[in-house]
Amino acid sequence: MQKGKPGWAARLETAALAFALAGAMTACTAIDSGPEGIPGAERPFPNLASVPERPTGYPAAPERQAELDKLALDRAAAAPIGVASAATGTAPQPAPALPPGIDASKIGERDILGGGWLNAELPDRPSRALAGLIFFDNGSSRLKPKGKDVLRAVAALQRERGGVLRLIGHASGALSGAVDPAEGAAINRRVAQRRAESTAVELRRLGLASDQIEIGSQGSQAPAYDEATSLGEAGNRRVEIYLEL
Repeated sequence: MQKGKPGWAARLETAALAFALAGAMTACTAIDSGPEGIPGAERPFPNLASVPERPTGYPAAPERQAELDKLALDRAAAAPIGVASAATGTAPQPAPALPPGIDASKIGERDILGGGWLNAELPDRPSRALAGLIFFDNGSSRLKPKGKDVLRAVAALQRERGGVLRLIGHASGALSGAVDPAEGAAINRRVAQRRAESTAVELRRLGLASDQIEIGSQGSQAPAYDEATSLGEAGNRRVEIYLEL
C-alpha cells in the first residue's frame, strides 16, 4: 500500500507551483506589454482602400502570354547557334537576293556569332550606306559585347559626319508548323522591332539625340542568308544600320 505525502511536503509543493506560475505571468506581461513604447504606434494605419488593385499599366494575362509566344516562336526558328542543321558546312550562304549594301562575303562567322560587323569601307560621303550590322541570339533582343563595340564606332561616325542613323530590325524566317503563317509573320515583325529598339537605346546612351535615329522593322521578309543552316538563320537575326546624310 502506497503511503501519501506528509502534509508539510504537499503544502511546500503547492507553494512552489504557485510561485512558478506567478513568475511566468510576470514574464509574459513584460514581453507582451502592448504597443506602448513602439516607435510609430501612435500613428494610424494607412487607408488601405486607396491602394489600387494592381499597378497602373500592368499588362493583362493575355498580353503577357502574347509576349511569351513571341519569344517562343523566335526560339523555334533555329537550332542552337553554331550547330549546322544541314550537311552544307558552317559558312552562311547568301540569300538569292541580298538587301542593298550587304556583301555577305565580307561578313564571317565570328562577326555573326560575336554580335556585330562594322563596314570598314564606308565611302566619304555616304548616302544611305550600310554602316554596320548587329546580330542577336535566338529569341533575344539583347546586345552582345561586340555589338556594343560596333555601336560605339557607329556613334562616333555619326558625330563626325552628321546625318541620321536608320535602324532596320530583322528576324529569322523559319516557323513551327503549328503556327499560322500570317500570325508568325506578325510576331517576327515585333521581334525585329524590339531588336531595332534595343539598338536605338544603346545609341542614345552613347550620346546621340532621338532625332538622329530612326527605326523600322521588316521581320523575316528580307533575309540576308539562306536558312539551310543555323548560322544562316543567325545571320538573319540582325539590325541593319544605315547612315543617311
